[in-house]
Amino acid sequence: MAVFGLDIGTRKVAGVLGELRGDRVHIIDCAVAEHEKRAMLDGQIHNIAGVSATVKKVINELEARNGIKIKEVTTALAGRSLHTETVKVSADKKGEVSEEDILDLEIRGLKAAHERIRERDKKDFYCVGYSVSDYSLDGMPIKDAVQQTAKDSIGLRLIATFLPKIVFESMLSVLKNCSLKLRRITLEPIAALYVTIPEDMRLLNIALVDVGAGTSDIAVTERGRILAYGMIPKAGDEITEELCNEFLVDFKNGEMIKRNIGSGVIKIVDIFNNEITVTPQLFEKAVLEKIDKVAGEIADEILTLNEKQPK
Repeated sequence: MAVFGLDIGTRKVAGVLGELRGDRVHIIDCAVAEHEKRAMLDGQIHNIAGVSATVKKVINELEARNGIKIKEVTTALAGRSLHTETVKVSADKKGEVSEEDILDLEIRGLKAAHERIRERDKKDFYCVGYSVSDYSLDGMPIKDAVQQTAKDSIGLRLIATFLPKIVFESMLSVLKNCSLKLRRITLEPIAALYVTIPEDMRLLNIALVDVGAGTSDIAVTERGRILAYGMIPKAGDEITEELCNEFLVDFKNGEMIKRNIGSGVIKIVDIFNNEITVTPQLFEKAVLEKIDKVAGEIADEILTLNEKQPK
């Protein structure tokens, strides 16, 4: 059975149809549509109707090409107010460790993380994804505890990620407008990590950075485990806005300059109807300082998460 994956980004929406064949995911079809207006800022939905319209375009295209009706969706969330909590939990255990034992520990860990964040921030947050960093068996680290024999205890450490209630509920409103039932949800850097960094590569101290339009998503690995997730509300739109200010153009034309400057000189009309010429040299001069600033903030966040420079 085909599964529908949806990525609602700040600038565009991407939909993918896929199915599991053996141990591999086979991509059946995909579609992409851009928001007609700036319906999202910094990865957060601001105009529910506008985002819903873009999602419907993607769904309609995929349904028409594949002769199906899409009813369920798997998606990922981002946003400027990401909170993460790292929690260690353990339990007495003698005998063979089952999947239910591990699931029980994970649920306990998520509850503890949720309580911690509620006590500290006094606000409503939803857990949008989590990763187990490592397991332990009788106090010793182990890669996978399932079907191992415990003498006295099992444990795990997990990273739980939370976003404000408004971020989650605005996503649910969009899905409701599109007659979609939410099947699964996760956090965008979690999804990016599992797609791009295979388990064997996580032995290295690597920082993955996914620079989108509204947010830059970060995941850090070391010694075979996931160390941390992070996010900053600075990304490609910062560059576009700088071009708008420099050349006095609207956001749509600023985006056009950014995307096409690699082809050479661009001639465009500014908001006062004056024709201007943007060369690669002028482009670089306009955005270099902003690029350095965004890159610096990403680097600072990586150092905060990793507590040292990654490899």
